Amino acid sequence: MCFLVVTVLVVVASLGGSYAQRGAVNGQLVWFCGGVLINDRYVLTAAHCFKSALVTLESVRLGEHTLQQNPDCEKRLCAPTPQDIAVERIISHPDYRKPCSECNDIALLRLAHPAILNPLHVVPICVPVNPQKDLGFSEAQYQGKTAWAAGWGSVSRDSATFVRLNTLQQVQLPIQNLDFCETLRKDYPDNRMVICAGGEGKDTCRGDSGGPLTLTNSDVSRHYVVGITSLGPRECGSSNTQGLYSSVSFYAQWILSNLQP
Repeated sequence: MCFLVVTVLVVVASLGGSYAQRGAVNGQLVWFCGGVLINDRYVLTAAHCFKSALVTLESVRLGEHTLQQNPDCEKRLCAPTPQDIAVERIISHPDYRKPCSECNDIALLRLAHPAILNPLHVVPICVPVNPQKDLGFSEAQYQGKTAWAAGWGSVSRDSATFVRLNTLQQVQLPIQNLDFCETLRKDYPDNRMVICAGGEGKDTCRGDSGGPLTLTNSDVSRHYVVGITSLGPRECGSSNTQGLYSSVSFYAQWILSNLQP
């Protein structure tokens, strides 16, 4: 079962191949990519998060909101302590980077043990196997809808500067006709592989990779992950620029075929 709440998570990795304290330049533990929980054992994310040999995946964190605050509290109310869960297996799409450098940019993470679900903080999001049935409109009708993206990525437009806020950020993005993303998507052999979103001075950015792009079926109060943050322009959030998101419905059968109890 999936719910209204979206569990966005951070992927914790080490750089340089060694497990070191935060603050080190090499071997540093970093909040590396985003992802989204689709059941108690699997996370959906982007394959490009794991293509570098210098990155060693350590764990995923569930139920996080403010990175430097544990637990997350507001006034006298506190959320449960975030869950850090090791990853048992990375399942990248077998055709990732084929036939283009960012084609099939999608991956599953199988957790070492089931996540502890909480109806307010840690719940799986819905996967649109049949968008017409699940959302009330087909994927071809995504254009013009307003989606939500979320993550802890950079809030700086400057590609040379990485400015991360400690608190989970979210942004509304209009889903565009793929012609708006012609520069980024021209090498993709099938237009259904990606969703084009953004273009109003709002965008995802470095560090948001793997995070969810979501739409809501308000009739049944459910969020669906329709895209996974994949590729964007060099300057995040510039006017008339858009990002590409791997289309979850296009890969739904691959996702389902790789889920095990």
